[in-house]
Amino acid sequence: MLLLMSNQRTNYVTILSLIKAFDALNWDALVMMVHGMVVRMGFISELSVLIALIGFYSVYNMGTCWSLFHQLPDKDVVLWSAIVAACVKNKDYLKALELFRRMQIFGLKVNHVSIISILPACANLGALRLGREIHGFIVRRLFYRVVSVQNSLVDMYAKCRSLETGIRVFDGMLKKDLVSWRIVIRGYIENELWSKTGSAFHCYILKRGFLDFVSIATALLQMYAKFGMVGSARSVFDHIGSKDVIAWNAMIMFPLNAVDTFTQMFWLNMKPDYFSLISLLQTCSLMSSQEASNELGDSIHAFIEKVGYSRNVYLSSALIDFYCRSGRVKQGRALFDEVPIKDLICWSSMINGYGLNGYGVEALETFSNMLDCGIKPNEIIFLSVLSVCSHHGLEYEG
Repeated sequence: MLLLMSNQRTNYVTILSLIKAFDALNWDALVMMVHGMVVRMGFISELSVLIALIGFYSVYNMGTCWSLFHQLPDKDVVLWSAIVAACVKNKDYLKALELFRRMQIFGLKVNHVSIISILPACANLGALRLGREIHGFIVRRLFYRVVSVQNSLVDMYAKCRSLETGIRVFDGMLKKDLVSWRIVIRGYIENELWSKTGSAFHCYILKRGFLDFVSIATALLQMYAKFGMVGSARSVFDHIGSKDVIAWNAMIMFPLNAVDTFTQMFWLNMKPDYFSLISLLQTCSLMSSQEASNELGDSIHAFIEKVGYSRNVYLSSALIDFYCRSGRVKQGRALFDEVPIKDLICWSSMINGYGLNGYGVEALETFSNMLDCGIKPNEIIFLSVLSVCSHHGLEYEG
């Protein structure tokens, strides 16, 4: 902070470190401040700085990403790969594929980073045929032994509903890292095959000693949580020696055990993160007693304020949803108004909250305000708005 406020001259390496640190901490305003410093100090042509800024802006401002991309007249494969990855992160998968093709047309020598950037586009589009073509390209270009490339291939096949091919790639890996195992476990979950072959895979992990790795054990926990298999989850959870917050969060996902697990976590001085608290807030809506639900939700809100999480937009959205579902729309609206930068989820929570409580006109006004702020609605918000119109005599507006 002192560096940002002073007139001291710095180098681009320091600037790059600041961008990465602030981005990791979600300090968006400070990254934008550093961007201004980059321009003033003439570092905008430094490739590594450009790539870091593109990665930061890719989440919510692709216009700035494109402006940064066009800063350099001579673009190398690294910069092209960065803009491809930005498109994927922004869920513009077709654009990412178009850029990947243009890279080859322009004669750029695609590297393993480019491959890792484009395979998620194939995965999320379910473009199995194209994914297989890229797989062949990987083999021809001898990228096949790069672990991160193999992991991306397994993930692509799993998401394209071709898990058997993904498992063959996995089995052929000479070196598997923790990411490899997590991808395979998630693949079983997404393809809903755990009930058939998952228990055998669990035994394999146990025999090979991989359950001692917290990240692998946690992936199993999350899998069991998805299928509501609380006994199996508890067995894995108890096996873990040094439990991290992700492992605790996986157990909190079981509604019947959520409060007890959180209490145990608290007494062991394990600091919860925003996901822990979001899971607890979701538990409130499943409680049979409205009084008990309100009491727990209010306690969670107070805890959020106490530990300094009140500016987290995900938690704010979950709190808005909680208050609206319990009929306390005014509290939900007050929280909504306090959020400085509202994302799509935050707007959706408020629009849906109004709709649930019969405030049709207010829901449409909020939707209109969201559009005025330049937020692009998704299918869920459209469905919420249409539901409001049909249930509150606002067919003309719909």
